[in-house]
Amino acid sequence: MKLRTALAVGALSLFIFLVYQNSLNGRFHYDDYHSILYNPHIRNIDSIPDYFADPLLFSVDADKAMYRPMLLVSYALNYAFGGYDPKGYLAVNTAIHIVATILVFLLALRLICNYEAALVAAFCFGLHPLSSEPVNYISSRSESLAVMFCLASMYAFISAKSYKGHFFSCVLFCFALMVKSVACVLPFILIIFDFIWKKKRINWYVHGPYWMVLGVYLSTILTNGFLLKSVSGSPRGVFEQAFTQVKALVYYLYLMVMPVSLNVEHQFFVSKSLLEFEVLVCGLFLISLGLILFAVVTRRIFFWMIFGLTFLLPTLIVPLNVLVNEHRLYMSLVAFSMSVAYLLKSRFWHRTLFVIAGLVFCGLVVQRNSLWETEEILWNDSRMKSPRMVRPWVFWGIALGKNGNVISAESAYNAALRIDPDHKTARTNIAAIYLERVNKEKDTSKDWLGLSKIQLENVLSRDPNYREALQNMGSMYFLNGNWAMADSFFTLCAVKHPNYADCAYNIALTSTNRGEYQRAKRWIQRGIELESNEESWSLLGRIQVKLDALEEAVVAYRRALSYSGPNINYMYNLAEILLVYGQRAIDAGSLNIGSNRWTEAKHLLEDIISLNPDHSGARVRLIQLAELSQ
Repeated sequence: MKLRTALAVGALSLFIFLVYQNSLNGRFHYDDYHSILYNPHIRNIDSIPDYFADPLLFSVDADKAMYRPMLLVSYALNYAFGGYDPKGYLAVNTAIHIVATILVFLLALRLICNYEAALVAAFCFGLHPLSSEPVNYISSRSESLAVMFCLASMYAFISAKSYKGHFFSCVLFCFALMVKSVACVLPFILIIFDFIWKKKRINWYVHGPYWMVLGVYLSTILTNGFLLKSVSGSPRGVFEQAFTQVKALVYYLYLMVMPVSLNVEHQFFVSKSLLEFEVLVCGLFLISLGLILFAVVTRRIFFWMIFGLTFLLPTLIVPLNVLVNEHRLYMSLVAFSMSVAYLLKSRFWHRTLFVIAGLVFCGLVVQRNSLWETEEILWNDSRMKSPRMVRPWVFWGIALGKNGNVISAESAYNAALRIDPDHKTARTNIAAIYLERVNKEKDTSKDWLGLSKIQLENVLSRDPNYREALQNMGSMYFLNGNWAMADSFFTLCAVKHPNYADCAYNIALTSTNRGEYQRAKRWIQRGIELESNEESWSLLGRIQVKLDALEEAVVAYRRALSYSGPNINYMYNLAEILLVYGQRAIDAGSLNIGSNRWTEAKHLLEDIISLNPDHSGARVRLIQLAELSQ
């Protein structure tokens, strides 16, 4: 049995890796930007202890704070070993899914006591198309990692033969809670397991520690403000949430049985009354289905029904911005897969059917993985499947804009505004398109500035602190030559959103144009602390030149070149500084230092000419340098 188990684990791992191999071609998507790409807190591994105390470190935006320290630890380790290469993050997501699948197999083997049925449960879970989102969408790691720890905790609980085993299970439960709060239902699941599955009295010496851990966790998120913030920020009322989620339950059942037309933004709408036709029909369906299953299924399948529904409860009760989401079904898929395995064990269906279904699932997963390769492909697929939802149009427009297709991007934003005229991102991004046209269409630049201002004023009248609108309003005044007004908007943006490097960069740029070089230096250094890149270092180099700090300017331009590689502008500016720096050293009597600076400048100028033989400035400076050296 140990050999067969080892072979099964190896086969599961290899098969799932092969099916998900094309997921490694994916990219970062929507929530990945605020929680990973723009989040400065994951770039320093020394910040790991702070993750367990401060929920604000979860995101670059304070209003998106969440208490998920173990998730942040995984991001920080990913960044430490691979920076922002998405392959590393996606490889970890795939590995987590493989481990979760193996745990499903081990649980099924222990509980169903049938090798073939356990394999069916594992393959059904591991290859189900609904599992593709937690693998391809990096931020969905919160779901898969929490489920992995929950399954490990449950397996340790079932296997425990002493209090040491239960202690290990409790530790794994702690890890799950610190990944995502949905894990808080696990202690209830363990009690139901003992009550339904084992038909034994509840031993509170065993179960008590889990509830104590849950109490400590709830106290922690209450103390750090995460719990109150989550409850107070409800996007809809209690009754609207209840009526909507009645429909959602039926929709989730449909997705598990028929996982076709999967989508990052399903076309699903809020229901405001119990008397709506869809709500009534779905409610009656759920009641009748529940009564039938209660009368027909065995108590052990009934346990898995409760298991799947219980792990959905937090998202059914707590109103979230997105009404239905595929990754929320990840743990419910465990219950679905176990139920399918029981059907196989009882020979309810022929086994050939499972093989055919498995092959179909594999094809759907591979096809779904390919859609996550770029944002444009992903959101184009979504807006075609959900034409009445605003988010797919907005994100498709963003992806088109990044790829230079500005006209199509504007059309996408206008389509979004026809659905929701008050959508802030759509209006702000249209304003950004108008600003891009200012430099390209000089004759009509004032018209584009005016149109941009109208859009941004509309957004800021409803949300005065909206970051993108503040940034674009500052850019609008900057392009108009009004440095003071531009600076006021950039400064307000930096105060309200202190973790964004581009806010600090824009203040430094505006301050440089206004001649406030010391202020510009402070802000660009702040920007570099948040995000070190070539533009920031080159701007610092320019500022240091203005402050006559040539040595610091040399350091800044060298850092800029270390990011950009052979950049002619940076190389030429650095050569100019080195020429002046060398002359000053020679005038001060430091001939060796001056000669070294001139030699470095000469090499830079020669490299520039090798890259661009027509660069007249470099040729003139080389001639002058030759004359001075004689």
